[in-house]
Amino acid sequence: MASGIGSMGSSSLFPLPSLDEQVALAERHGLNTLLFCPDAWALRHRFINEDTGEVMRARCNSWTCLYCGPRKVDQWRQPVKAAEPTLFLTLTKAGHTVDECWPSLFH
Repeated sequence: MASGIGSMGSSSLFPLPSLDEQVALAERHGLNTLLFCPDAWALRHRFINEDTGEVMRARCNSWTCLYCGPRKVDQWRQPVKAAEPTLFLTLTKAGHTVDECWPSLFH
């Protein structure tokens, strides 16, 4: 086993780049869209849980958004997988939300 993996010292086999280098890499490769929704409306809005004080960023929920799209796919994939469908179902005709489509997945 390599002893340097995961250590913070300079003897690490894979030293982390400096913060400035990490920022430059993210900007160069457009990785900032994987950290938050880049939509202008979403950037200006936050949701605050009044019970816990937790703050969540808003999302645009667009299928084409590099941040929201994969999360939306996963949101639909989970109930479809849980239903173990044996028939073809066109989800675009089943409803507008997961809650509306849920009964269609079990009939």
